Amino acid sequence: MFAIIELLLQTGIRIGELAALKLSDIQKKELHIAPAEKHEERMVPLNKKAQAALSAYIKIRPTVNAKSDHLFITKIGQTFLDQKHQDRG
Repeated sequence: MFAIIELLLQTGIRIGELAALKLSDIQKKELHIAPAEKHEERMVPLNKKAQAALSAYIKIRPTVNAKSDHLFITKIGQTFLDQKHQDRG
């Protein structure tokens, strides 16, 4: 949770952009943000706090679903904010 909050605060990316991040979008000092809806593709710089939070998260990132390239996944391997699995009774 810390990495999610830190990335949102330090980069200003949107929650949907954060949920869509893939491991391949992480570069040493920036994030690749794919185009979505009305927003263009862009590169977002990562400051030291964001880099540290991201590095710490990657060390403990769940490995249940090794096939998923999404950066943020749940303990059971589902994509963060996966709409299909929310609101279960």
